[in-house]
Amino acid sequence: MTPRTFLTVITRTQGRRPGLLAETLDGLAAQTDQDFEVLVVRHRVAAEQAAVVQQVVDELPAGLRARTRVTDSVRPGRSSPLNDGFEAARGDYIAILDDDDLALPNWVATFHVMAAAHPGRVLRSVAVRQPVRAEVGPDGPKAVAVAPADRLWPDTFHFVDHLLVNHTPPVSLAYPLTVFRDLGQRFDESLDTTEDWDFLMRAASLVGVASSPTETCTYRWWVEGEGSRAEHTEAEWVSNEDVVRAKLDALDLRLPPGSVSRLHHLVTERDDRIAALEAERDREAANAQQLLGEAQAYLARLNEAEERIREQRGRIQKLRARLAE
Repeated sequence: MTPRTFLTVITRTQGRRPGLLAETLDGLAAQTDQDFEVLVVRHRVAAEQAAVVQQVVDELPAGLRARTRVTDSVRPGRSSPLNDGFEAARGDYIAILDDDDLALPNWVATFHVMAAAHPGRVLRSVAVRQPVRAEVGPDGPKAVAVAPADRLWPDTFHFVDHLLVNHTPPVSLAYPLTVFRDLGQRFDESLDTTEDWDFLMRAASLVGVASSPTETCTYRWWVEGEGSRAEHTEAEWVSNEDVVRAKLDALDLRLPPGSVSRLHHLVTERDDRIAALEAERDREAANAQQLLGEAQAYLARLNEAEERIREQRGRIQKLRARLAE
C-alpha cells in the first residue's frame, strides 16, 4: 500500500529552459517539510527537450529524485498539463510550481500547517512578484532581475475582489484533491490565458479559501522575452477574461461570509475616490479660474501702460514739432 502524501507539486515545462527548471526543483530540495511528491509534466516536447528535462530530474538529490515522476501531456493548451497532472496526483493537496517559479524553504510547511487548521479548503499563502527579463545562457533563458521584488498581492483572499480581477498567482495556492476528484472541477483547456483564475474561482466557490500572510514563494514577472504575456496578445487576455466573467455570471454563486461588508467597502472606497477626484478637479478648476483672472488683470494693466506710453509718445512728437518751427 502506497503511503499517503500530503502534497503533489506539479511543474509544467516545455523543456526550453532547463536552467530555470533546475533552479525551481532545487528549491524543493531545500524545503523544511519534505512530505510531498513532484510531478514534472512535459508539455508537447520534442525528443531532444524531453531528454533534457529527464537529465535535470536525474541530477536531483537522491531523496527528491525518488519522489519525482516525469510524465507527458500532448494535447494543446496551457491547461492540458494541469489536468493531466491533477489526474495523476497522489497527494491530498496539489500545488502548481511552474518551471520559472521559486518556492521558499517554508512553502510546503506553510501549506501543511494551514491544511491542519482548515482541512478541505483551498490554501493561499503570499507570493512576491519579481520583475525579470530573459537573458540567453548556456542552459537556455535565465531570469535577470530588472527591479526589486514587491509584495503586490494582498495577504488575504477576498472572493468579491477576485470576481473583478485575479489577485493570486497559482504558485501561492494549494488545492485539495477532492476539488478535482470528487467535485469534478477541471481546468478549461479552451483558455490560452487566465485558466488559473477560472479554476480558482470555481474551487473557491465550492470549498472556500484559507489565507496566510506568510511569504512563501516568488512569482517571476517577465517584462520581456518569456512568459504568457509575451506569448499572447492583449486582445487574447481581454477575450479570455471576458469568458471567465461570463462563466462566473452563469453560476449560482453563494458568497462567503463577510461579502456584504466587502462589497460595501469596495463601493464606499470607489465613491470616496470619485469624490476625492471631483474635489481635486474642482480645486484645480478654481485655481485655473483664479490664474485666468490674475492673467486678465495683468493684461489689462499692460494695455493701460501701453496706452499711457502712446500718449506720452504723442506729446513728445508734438513738442519736437513745435521746437523745430
